[in-house]
Amino acid sequence: FIKLPVVAVLLNRLKGRPERNAIVAFHGGVLLFYISAVPVMLLDLGWLGLTFVIEAALLLWLNRRVMHEGLRWVSACMAPFGLLLLFLALPNMKAPGDMIILNNAVLAVAAAVAALGLAVPMSGFPQRRLGKADLPDYFRWLAVGTGFFLLNLAIADVFAEAPAVFRLLPGSDAVQAITYGLIWLSYGAYLWSSRTLSMALRHAGLILLCAGAASIILLPLLFPHFVPDRPPLWNLGLPVYLFTLFVLSLLIRMELRERISRNLYNLLLTLLLLTGFMAVKVEMSTVVQPGAPFQLFFHHTPAMAAGSAAGWLAYGLGLLIWPRGLDRPFRIAGVVLVAAGLLKALAFPFAHA
Repeated sequence: FIKLPVVAVLLNRLKGRPERNAIVAFHGGVLLFYISAVPVMLLDLGWLGLTFVIEAALLLWLNRRVMHEGLRWVSACMAPFGLLLLFLALPNMKAPGDMIILNNAVLAVAAAVAALGLAVPMSGFPQRRLGKADLPDYFRWLAVGTGFFLLNLAIADVFAEAPAVFRLLPGSDAVQAITYGLIWLSYGAYLWSSRTLSMALRHAGLILLCAGAASIILLPLLFPHFVPDRPPLWNLGLPVYLFTLFVLSLLIRMELRERISRNLYNLLLTLLLLTGFMAVKVEMSTVVQPGAPFQLFFHHTPAMAAGSAAGWLAYGLGLLIWPRGLDRPFRIAGVVLVAAGLLKALAFPFAHA
């Protein structure tokens, strides 16, 4: 503040010259940094990372009024550095007795997501590119990645047990793993279906979608105690598998309508059929052999063995008489399932004499 009168005189002398914008950009950025550093002065030092992220968005706002390339470069470097500081400080920003979700750590990450979301539309001025990079797409990647981290952090906060403040890994908790899987599936489906995003970002969403669907498909194998603990038919597995089938069905309908890629259609259809197959196995296991360990292929009770043989036959026939044209691998899979169902039926009186 002491030097501001001298700066004002200098700016008055430099009217119409390019050096004036450089001086305004530098002093404006410093002033905005001190304003955005107020949380650090009032709260814990861990808020410094959030301050850097907010400052990055403010520099882009300042650049729309005082155009200078340096503001954009500083903003592009400051945002990821601030996110790194914020992520490293998260364990110290939440105490064991703090409220779930409504605590400093989760709210700070939410504020960072909001700041990065505001930075995306402001970063395209006066031009989109910064060097060889597309600046709006760069900040969009940061916003989407931080938003994904926020969702996982909220889940880790909900399932945390004292004295830990967060529990990122589900361990033996199948419910937390299910929550992760559904979040990954939904977030990935949203990214892939958003036609305004870049193709690289959409492909990242497709990877998340596949990872989430795979975790749901493999749920009874990753957590063997999940199925025996469920009551017959109406249990947590039913809405989980129905939701997964619903999301995959919507994406398949979208791909059929827009005729984008046959390979992608086959990938989504494979996930759909595997999810449906596992859903039938899980629900059948809870109904005909409640409380028994889940077995995918062998060591069934007589009722489960008979139901499994019938299920394999029905599923294979469904692939063979599918009304829409399926590619050859799906037809072959149908034949294999029918043959396996017949073999299980023939072996039934010998296995359960």
